[in-house]
Amino acid sequence: MLLLALLGCPDTEEVACDTMAAYSVTVSLVDGEGAPVTTASVIYTVDDGTATACQSVGGGDFVCGIEEAGHFVISASREGYVPVTGEVDVVAGECHVKAETLDLVLA
Repeated sequence: MLLLALLGCPDTEEVACDTMAAYSVTVSLVDGEGAPVTTASVIYTVDDGTATACQSVGGGDFVCGIEEAGHFVISASREGYVPVTGEVDVVAGECHVKAETLDLVLA
C-alpha cells in the first residue's frame, strides 16, 4: 500500500480542444524591394502529395493547408518573376498543428 501511495494516481485529465481549424503554414510573399506581392500563384505539396493552391489572405500573405502535418514544399510564381520555392516541416500538436511561417521573395 505504501508503494501505491508513493506512486500517486495516473494523470487522467483530458485536454479540451476547440473545434477551430488551424492553417498549417502562412507564407509572406514579397518582391525584391520588399513590397508585398498580392497576386501570384502559390501552391504546396505535403510529403510529395498532390499540389494544392494556397489561399491569399491579403497584403502578400497566403495560407497553406488546414490541420495538415508533414513536409511542405511551397512554390510561388508570377509572370515577369523567377519562381521561388521554400520548404518547412509542420508537426501535429495535441489539438492542432503547430503552425509555421515561411518568407518567400520573388525576384
